Amino acid sequence: MLSKVLLTAMVTMVSGQGNIGNLYTTLSSDGNMYAMSMMSVVQGNMNQSFSYAAGDRSLTPSDSMSTTSPMRAGGLAEMLVVAAALKMNVISQSLTSQVPKEYIPNELDLRNPNSNTKVISYQMLMQHTSSLSDNSFSYGSIDTPTCTQSTGQCSGAASQEFRPWMEEKFVQNGNELAASLFQSNTEPGTYTYAKINIALLVFIMDKIIEADTNLVSSTTKNAQQYIIEQIIVPLGMSSTFWLNRDGTIPTSGNNALSPYLYSMVREYEGTSDYYGTHPNNPADFMMWTTVHDMIKFANAVLAPLSGCTSTTLCTIGNDMKTKNTFETTTNGRTYQTQQGLGLQYYNPEQICAQTSASSNLYSKCPLKAGDNVWGFMTGDSSTDLSSIAGVLCTDSSGNTAAASCVVVQLANRVTGSALTPLNAFSVAGAAFQESFGEVTAFTTTGGNSDNDLYGLWVCLGVVGTVAFVIAMSYFTELFIQPPPPVGPVAFKPNVEPAPGLGYPTNQ
Repeated sequence: MLSKVLLTAMVTMVSGQGNIGNLYTTLSSDGNMYAMSMMSVVQGNMNQSFSYAAGDRSLTPSDSMSTTSPMRAGGLAEMLVVAAALKMNVISQSLTSQVPKEYIPNELDLRNPNSNTKVISYQMLMQHTSSLSDNSFSYGSIDTPTCTQSTGQCSGAASQEFRPWMEEKFVQNGNELAASLFQSNTEPGTYTYAKINIALLVFIMDKIIEADTNLVSSTTKNAQQYIIEQIIVPLGMSSTFWLNRDGTIPTSGNNALSPYLYSMVREYEGTSDYYGTHPNNPADFMMWTTVHDMIKFANAVLAPLSGCTSTTLCTIGNDMKTKNTFETTTNGRTYQTQQGLGLQYYNPEQICAQTSASSNLYSKCPLKAGDNVWGFMTGDSSTDLSSIAGVLCTDSSGNTAAASCVVVQLANRVTGSALTPLNAFSVAGAAFQESFGEVTAFTTTGGNSDNDLYGLWVCLGVVGTVAFVIAMSYFTELFIQPPPPVGPVAFKPNVEPAPGLGYPTNQ
């Protein structure tokens, strides 16, 4: 028995997952990043997952980071909105059709004046190819809630409800679309990421629910409640919520927090405002979630590649992975190559190069040219740098049965040098290497690298541990054997559960 315990300890010791801690130390050495949490799942099997957290989520007062620490979802909320929209038959059965004018503010015909002959479809909104512009959705254009870091209390709110506010932004002269809605000299079909696309999708969902109130069982009939009932509750995402319109934390209903989370929600150092389009837009900064919850979403919706049925969310996830037919090299986000429906595709080689540059311990990242990497990474605008979060999945390394996913949360100071999502990509690449092995794509040539020396010491450690285990086994059998039993003893199979990491229970 002792030998089995020692062997288990040896396997844990050489599994390599401790290297994530070394990577965190390296990435946080410049003083910008002060906390991190991550969780990964391999081939849809939560028994093949691992997690890591370090640092204090808030500097004053201290609040240790964990996979259940609340984080602002930012752009991650877009994936939940699109997934819920695809559950509406009105939308899913007419993805490439012109959005009917009865769902547009003031029931106007949604057409770009630069190209009246081209339709703007639901799919274009989800893929950011509608040619709509964020010019009229500039940050700070409304009275956004302002929160005090030390108390978590918020004040201030938009003077209008979401739908009247959207109508004001969309309509001019009473009966025509505002010219500022569209990008100049751009036709539908051209990719440019803009929050207005998903905000309009939320408006459309509200109108569809208004026409068919049976879509929502609650007395609150809007897109946010639909997302709660169709996505959040079925997946058990009990720590995902939206702040109230005035910025306060919900205390009742499906959107309410547990006392555990209620006590933890406070702003990161260096920020005081919730930036976004409108407090009632569920696809924006009013949504909070956790790494723990987002891995549930990734595992159920984004990861499966086969075996889906029409009754499961993975069917919707496969629809979301529908790629556009053009590249995003001109207007794309960091490392982005293509756009799906509510999610993005990223360059696997650039992710691995970034991971390798961050640490020699991760010089054998398994992603390679031709692999698909999809999900969503925040941190490409100055308003979401204090909390960078990402969900990435891949079907790398011949993994055809199901994909592997990782969720990352980084807490940053917003002062000093410019911040980008590069550190989050480094962590994701490292997690993929830990999850399903190494390749030699980025092995250094000539001389002994730090990674080579590290491997040598691990090898010597394993040999030494094995020798110790064997010696202790002989010692146990020779000197500490129990006395022989008297009479017959019933046979009991020695079955020990395989080690695995489940979800935290402190929700």
